[in-house]
Amino acid sequence: MKKLLFLFTTLLLISCSSDDSEDGIIGKWQLTQYQAPGNPCVVDESTYCPSLIDGEYWWIFKNDGTYSNNTIRRSSNDFVNYNHSGTWRRSGTSSKIMFQRSTQVASGTESFFDAYLSNSDNTLSIEDAGTYIFTRVY
Repeated sequence: MKKLLFLFTTLLLISCSSDDSEDGIIGKWQLTQYQAPGNPCVVDESTYCPSLIDGEYWWIFKNDGTYSNNTIRRSSNDFVNYNHSGTWRRSGTSSKIMFQRSTQVASGTESFFDAYLSNSDNTLSIEDAGTYIFTRVY
């Protein structure tokens, strides 16, 4: 009886464990801070800055290695909206994440860019003509 109990417990533990290790980037990320290179981004009639309004600039990363993104940049009297999606992957075991766009955006080209995930303060930063800081929504 003890052997059956041991076998049952072992099978239960094995069946409940997961082989998939969930990546810390999985979920939705909202832009909370933007640091322009050199000078701060100042909105005027001809300058578009990333929107910090909730729901306007976000990334969603999925377990299947895909992502989607919504980007709104605002000027003092207008805005532009870019949506794109693609694939992402870890660069080795580091916190660096590689992206490739699969949908066309303004230039219509595919591109790779890097992001860094910090588990210590639960932020995601993307370096691309400035530093974009995101915090986890879910």
